[in-house]
Amino acid sequence: ALAVALEPTVVLMENVPGLLGRRGKAHFVAARQRLEAAGYEVAHQVMQAADYGVASMRRRAIVVAARGPWEFPPATHPQDAHATVRGALAGLPEPPLDGAPHPDFANHARVRISDLNRQRIGHVPPGGGRLDIPEELQLPCHRNAGAHRHLDVFGRMEWDRPGPTITALFDSFSRGRFAHPERDRAITGREGARLQSFPDDFVFEGAKKQVARQIGNAVPPLLAQALGRALIDAHRRSRSPRAR
Repeated sequence: ALAVALEPTVVLMENVPGLLGRRGKAHFVAARQRLEAAGYEVAHQVMQAADYGVASMRRRAIVVAARGPWEFPPATHPQDAHATVRGALAGLPEPPLDGAPHPDFANHARVRISDLNRQRIGHVPPGGGRLDIPEELQLPCHRNAGAHRHLDVFGRMEWDRPGPTITALFDSFSRGRFAHPERDRAITGREGARLQSFPDDFVFEGAKKQVARQIGNAVPPLLAQALGRALIDAHRRSRSPRAR
């Protein structure tokens, strides 16, 4: 309703892919009908951030309502050329052992973990998860639960593949595949930011949990850049004499 009232040239929306599925369909259809009634052409697509140079796998539903024809930007990084964790974290030193902020890299502080969790993650190889932890060290809810679908918890990333979807809880490897590829720790805020394609001079403010939420809930800048450039191109085409 607000977008229609403001009458912008373009409306861009981002959400989880479920928006376009069964559970979100009613909301999407209602929004599309409202926008089309206001004279917009509505297009939608599920986009993979890794296809645009982001070093993490992140599928998001993108909805664009424009005053003229719109084309989604083509992928710039096919699957065999996806950015990797190794490339994203290159040149980033280890965070201080005492949990203090790194003096040269903002948001690069070690997340403290218990000795028990350090033992657990020590058994997990790159690409592994909770099933690699000896049964006596597993959480009670994970024992004898091989069919439990959350196999990425207590998971470790791999150097030469993109990282997982960076969520608001990525500062804890008990919540997903968020352990460093070889260090027995969770990735830091700065490492998560790099995997989301944020530059190092972009500083996140707040406590660690707030920083993790900001990074994990963000649209990756490289994906946003690709969409922004496509929007600018579409706008220029609509204003050119040939388009009239």
